[in-house]
This record gives sequence, structure tokens and C-alpha cells, in this order.
Amino acid sequence: LVATVDPTRANRDWDCAAARVNPGVASVAEILGIGPLGEPAEPIEGMRVLKSGAATGVTEGVITRVDITGVEIEPDGLPAGYQISDAGDSGAVWVTREGNRPVALHQRGIDSPKRLARGLPFLEALRLLRLQPVTVSAAAARGSINP
Repeated sequence: LVATVDPTRANRDWDCAAARVNPGVASVAEILGIGPLGEPAEPIEGMRVLKSGAATGVTEGVITRVDITGVEIEPDGLPAGYQISDAGDSGAVWVTREGNRPVALHQRGIDSPKRLARGLPFLEALRLLRLQPVTVSAAAARGSINP
């Protein structure tokens, strides 16, 4: 067992939860195929972003909308049929292309009327789950991660 979900850090309305890595399980503060994370940032329309999804691997897009319902991300200048999202990608973190700053928590893909991805602003996810961002150096000093 890699991690345990903390039921006190879950939000059914937004379909998100936090899990604690179990003792003895090695972890690193980075995203597979993308690298170490920077400080979280607010999503902004026009921002170029990446995610590493379980189903689609590393995908990229541009934020085209930010409102009270969340963040929309569309492929930009990519081949027709580019798969920005698929079942199994939920929970992936969208990060900025520059600095790997978390900006959205991936929730789902939408294929109609156009292909796009939807997410929850990352800072809002932290607020909903009552979590605080932790720098890599602070977590390493606590022994929480292997930097």
C-alpha cells in the first residue's frame, strides 16, 4: 500500500482528496516526466501548462478559461485528435511550462463540442482540503520526502 486517503481531507463536491504516503514508502517531490514542482500559482488565461496523466502521459495545453466553475485547458497548435485527457488522468496536477508551478488539479476531459480538459484551481484545492503548500527543502528537512 503506497498511501492512505485521509477522510478528513476530502471534498465530495469537487471530487478531490489528500492522501498521506505510508511510512517506509520512498517518494520524491516531482512529477514523472515533468520534474520538480515550483511554488503554486493562480491559473491565468493564456498560460501554457503540462500534466502527466496515468492514461495519456505528459500532455500540454493552454488555459482558455478561468471562472467559478474551474479551469479549462485546450490543446493549442497540436495535431487533430491530440488526446489531452482520458479516463485515469483525474488527479493529475497541471503545472506551468516555466517553473513547474502547480495551477490546477485535473478533474476530467470533455470531447464535445470541442476537446478540452477541466480542472480545479490548485490553490483552491489546497484550501478545500485544508492543506498548506510545502517547499521541497522544508519537506526534506522534516524527512517527509527524498528530494
